[in-house]
Amino acid sequence: MAGLLAAGVGFLTMIMGLGAWAASFSSVYVVNPTPDVAMVVRVDGKEVGRVARFGQTASSKDVVYERFEVRAGERHHLEIVNPAGAHSYDLAGAGGAHGWVVAPGSLAAGLCLLGTEAVYGLGEPADPELLNAKGDIAELPRTYDELFEAPPSSMSTSESTVRRWTLRGMSCGSLEDGSPLAFQARARGKAPAAR
Repeated sequence: MAGLLAAGVGFLTMIMGLGAWAASFSSVYVVNPTPDVAMVVRVDGKEVGRVARFGQTASSKDVVYERFEVRAGERHHLEIVNPAGAHSYDLAGAGGAHGWVVAPGSLAAGLCLLGTEAVYGLGEPADPELLNAKGDIAELPRTYDELFEAPPSSMSTSESTVRRWTLRGMSCGSLEDGSPLAFQARARGKAPAAR
C-alpha cells in the first residue's frame, strides 16, 4: 500500500513539474506580410524554422504565420531573414508574459495586427487594439482565444456574457474605408466580407 501511495505522489509531482516547465516558455508569432518570399527565423543565432510566403498555402487564416517558443524570463535575439535582408529584434527577458507578434515591414505592406474582442450575450466589445502601431514587433497584452481568424459568429453558453479575444491580421486600407478584410484575402483580391 505504501508503494502505491508513493507512486501516486511521484506521479502527481511529475505532472506539477511538467506544468511548471511548460509555463516557463513564451510564444513568438512570426507573420510574413511578403507575397513573394519565405522567411528564415533564427533565435539566438540558431535557425528554428521558416515562414512560408503568403498565398503559398490554401488557408482560411488572415495571414501566414508560424509559432516559435522561447524560454520566458530570458533575453533572446530574434532574426528574420529574407532575400531583401535581415530584420533583428530583441525580446526582453522581463516582458512577453503573453508572448510577442513580429511582422517585418507589416505597416509598409498594409498589414494591421489587431486585438479584437467578441462578446457573446450582454455587453459591448472593447475597442480594437492596433498592436503594431509602433513597429514590427509587439508584446502581446493578453492571451488570445483565436489566432488570425474570425471568431465564431455565435457561442452557446450558460452564462449571461462570454468575452473572447482574437488576434487578427487585417488589411489596413480595408479598416480605413470601413470594410474590414483579412490581409491574405486582400492580397488574393477578394471582396470585403459582409459585416
